[in-house]
Amino acid sequence: MKEIIDKYGTFSDALISKVCYERGVEDHGKIELVLNAMNMNRDGRFDKIKLTFSNILNFRFIEPFPFSSLIIYEALIFEKEETIVFNFFPQINMEENTDNEESNFRIVCKSVECELLETFE
Repeated sequence: MKEIIDKYGTFSDALISKVCYERGVEDHGKIELVLNAMNMNRDGRFDKIKLTFSNILNFRFIEPFPFSSLIIYEALIFEKEETIVFNFFPQINMEENTDNEESNFRIVCKSVECELLETFE
């Protein structure tokens, strides 16, 4: 988690190009997101990455017409009680962003991995 946050911060100006949800009878499922995200360690250049969320506890995705839930302005990422929360549409406040359980795109899971697919110059 720390490496993801160090590289991509709050995923501001990220664009999600793929959302894939899988769940079997015996598991808690996984979600794969492919997105272009600004890499803070490369002077703001973009990387194409795959985030894989495992052991899904809660998943909410709503694509309200005519708006897109695939363009991320600022995500809220935190750990709470041995779970990881990625809220791609938190409640944005002047002092501090807060979790929004009614967010259009929110994932609560036990683990997340990041894979670099491509770098853009």
